[in-house]
Amino acid sequence: MGYFPRGADGPQGPQGPQGPQGSQGAQGNVGAQGPQGAQGNAGAQGPQGSQGAQGPQGSQGAQGNAGAQGPQGNAGAQGPQGNTGAQGPQGSQGAQGAQGNAGAQGPQGNAGAQGPQGNAGAQGPQGSQGAQGNAGAQGPQGNAGAQGPQGSQGAQGASGATTERDLAWWGATTAPATASVRYAISAFGVPSGASQTGAQIVAVPITLTGVTIVHQTALSPDSITYTVQKNGVDTAITATISGGSTSPVSQTGQAVSCLAGDVLTFKIVQSGTTAGTINMRAAVRGYTT
Repeated sequence: MGYFPRGADGPQGPQGPQGPQGSQGAQGNVGAQGPQGAQGNAGAQGPQGSQGAQGPQGSQGAQGNAGAQGPQGNAGAQGPQGNTGAQGPQGSQGAQGAQGNAGAQGPQGNAGAQGPQGNAGAQGPQGSQGAQGNAGAQGPQGNAGAQGPQGSQGAQGASGATTERDLAWWGATTAPATASVRYAISAFGVPSGASQTGAQIVAVPITLTGVTIVHQTALSPDSITYTVQKNGVDTAITATISGGSTSPVSQTGQAVSCLAGDVLTFKIVQSGTTAGTINMRAAVRGYTT
């Protein structure tokens, strides 16, 4: 046979149709046992089974050793006392026993009668002075003593500083004037004004010492008496102007105390019934402290 060289492979042809299934092959040998797997989790506990039937009684066992003795029990209650037996015959006298111990000392007897007083012994030397004791509690206050006699009056103190004051007043009225006519005086130089009547209340405490009065127009021949009143009562301060006079008339040396709130007025009394117009000025003197 001759040798022919192989030509180049041609292109792969299309896949042919699937062939029929072959018959099952023989079972292979059992493989070696694999390693044991890890233990699984414990399953839930099943329900308790019913109690089984009681078995037959076993034979009696051998007697055990004696146990240790238990503690002694409490003593029982004492029984009633039995009857006294008959007295036995007297025995022979025994030997004298040894002397017993001395008994305890008895209580002290009563004190005997006091003996006569002995002669006084010689006086011992004076002991040193003891420490001073604490002061006792203060006793209750005694009754007030009788009032002593009144002491002599002390010398009069110096007078306090004073301030001179004038109470100015002027006015006019138609004569004849009567005892019922009153004119007010003004306080501390404030004029009352012409023809003012009524009363004036004192503003501060003052002591009145006198008055000076002058007529600006004369009323002849009657005289006019002026009196200072306090709370409607005549005081010692008064002055009289003779009829027809226009010269000032003064009075001094008085001491009429007035308090704030006192009411001061002039009382004017005419000696006759001469008609006319009276014009006057007055200054009541005084001081405050």
